[in-house]
Parts: sequence; structure tokens; C-alpha cells
Amino acid sequence: MSRPEGTLHPEGTLHLVFHVDGQRYALAARDVVEVLPMLEIKPVVAAPEYMKGLLCYRDAPVAVVDFCRLACGRDAIKVMSTRILIINYSCGQAINRRLGLIAEGVTETRKIDEDALRPVPVGDGSGFGHGKLFEDKCGAIHCLDSRRILPAEVHRYLFSADSSLEVA
Repeated sequence: MSRPEGTLHPEGTLHLVFHVDGQRYALAARDVVEVLPMLEIKPVVAAPEYMKGLLCYRDAPVAVVDFCRLACGRDAIKVMSTRILIINYSCGQAINRRLGLIAEGVTETRKIDEDALRPVPVGDGSGFGHGKLFEDKCGAIHCLDSRRILPAEVHRYLFSADSSLEVA
């Protein structure tokens, strides 16, 4: 039995959905370690605006990046649905680190059928030009790959061998 294009599949992959300026984004729930409320973040000396600082997560420092700042050039609005997503982030060569991602409108999970996903038609495949789109009756959801969520220059700033983040 076939199903209409873009419908949910009961065995779809669970995604955490969040919002930025009316656009919906999602990360596969398997890549999200924990969803935290806004907590104290220690600022980093001379950090770019998107780098909000370091968070002590389970006795280890985790870099925290503002997704809204990266995606649309403004800080996330601090409301009840603004959260810090602790995600597994691949630093290359099979090295994984935790990354804190400040996101707005973190209020929904949903199963998305992988067969209904379509490639993002723009960009070079890094930063926000990667991932796939899912269409439903409310519009598109940009499903991001947590391994490539950061633009290359942000990745280099946070995780290059000569990068040392100094707390303010």
C-alpha cells in the first residue's frame, strides 16, 4: 500500500523540531544528548558573537553556540521554549565532541519518514546549505545533520588543534 508524498511513516526517525524566524529546523533525536533550559554560560574572551561561551555539562566544558545568531544574525530570544540542545558533534576523523546549541521554539518532536526527505537545493553542503527538507501541511522542515551543522569557519574556531578557548 502506498502512502501520499510527505506523510509521516509510523516507523520514521524521531526528530526534535525548533524554530528560527518562522522557519522550522530539526535534528534527529538520536543526535541529541539532552535538552536543557537556559543555564549559566561562561563567556569566552574575544569570541565571535555566535559563540556564547562554555557550559559545564557533566563535569566537562562544552562550547555553546547560538543557532539564531548563525542562521539569521540575531541572538536567540530568551523565552520558555528557548533551550540548549546538547548534541553529539563530529569533529572529523571519528572524533566526537559535545556541542551546546541554543535554539528557539523547542517544543515538538515528530517522526519523519526518511523516504520523504529531499535534498536542500542550494549551498555547498556545509553549514546551513546541507541537510534535507521534509514537507507537511505547515510547510518545510529543514532536517539538519548534526555532523555538519556548523559552517566551516565556526568548526575551525571551536575545534581546530590550535584553538584554545579562554573563559572571561
